[in-house]
Amino acid sequence: MGPSGKIKILSTAASPGLLISLILAVLGQAELARVRGQANQSPTQVEKNREKAYLRMQFARHFRAVQIVSQGLVKAVEEGTLTGSRLVAESREVNKSARALRTMIALGELAQEEELKVSFSSRQEFDEAVRNLGELVRKFARNPSHQNSRILNTDQATAAQTDLLSIIRLSKALSQQGKSYRRGD
Repeated sequence: MGPSGKIKILSTAASPGLLISLILAVLGQAELARVRGQANQSPTQVEKNREKAYLRMQFARHFRAVQIVSQGLVKAVEEGTLTGSRLVAESREVNKSARALRTMIALGELAQEEELKVSFSSRQEFDEAVRNLGELVRKFARNPSHQNSRILNTDQATAAQTDLLSIIRLSKALSQQGKSYRRGD
């Protein structure tokens, strides 16, 4: 490391093994510093930090799941490969992750019910609902309130909660009615 604490870049002539060893050593030093920092904390504070880290990890996992699964559903609709059983399973997965996210967002009941079509009788209505679900997930994921947790903008938080509530309602309706989805309607 240089005097400023930054890692100096090695020449390209260094062996890959040496680079990996150096990276592991630096990561080990970072972990050691983190542990030393915890040594100065009370056991209660260490436990709180672990709990926060676990919740951040769970939030990130569910946040990604909602996005990836809904994108997969939209892609299947666009390609014409969506089946009723896949619609049921994946919309159920979106619903489960969205409900988990809702319990993790500590802003209470800011959500406002929005008008949603939750009854589908044709393939076109199902396809439109899947596209709507994908758009709601994109809107929720891009909400600025997820970018900086230190600044609370109640309008953005309300929009995120409302989008999440709509995701929950729509994915539940799709999972309950998805068995009647037919590709050829």
